[in-house]
Amino acid sequence: MALPASIFNIAEPIMFGLPLILNPILFFPWVFGWSFLWIWTYFFTAIVPILPPVITQVAWTVPCPISAYLATGGSWIAALFSLGNYFIIGLIFLPFFKVLEKQAIKEENLIAEGGTN
Repeated sequence: MALPASIFNIAEPIMFGLPLILNPILFFPWVFGWSFLWIWTYFFTAIVPILPPVITQVAWTVPCPISAYLATGGSWIAALFSLGNYFIIGLIFLPFFKVLEKQAIKEENLIAEGGTN
């Protein structure tokens, strides 16, 4: 249900529905994962100039690869790099989502057995 909205950078259904907000398990990837991507992208923009700089502002609701393409003046490398960043952040979050899944399964089994949370 939240995926169509998140494609257009409307993340509130995921932020509060998962929940990402005030979730101690997801704190580490939320803070350090996005920080890593910022440093990673800066490195390839400023230090090793493979990516072109942003030359125009794009509306925040434009999907990320399209936004990167438009903001850099039509650079396909920037669009592909932003897709790669999605893959990287997914890999960063994956182990933490597995921990959340195990925790949820444990709670569901406890409730199914007639116990309380």
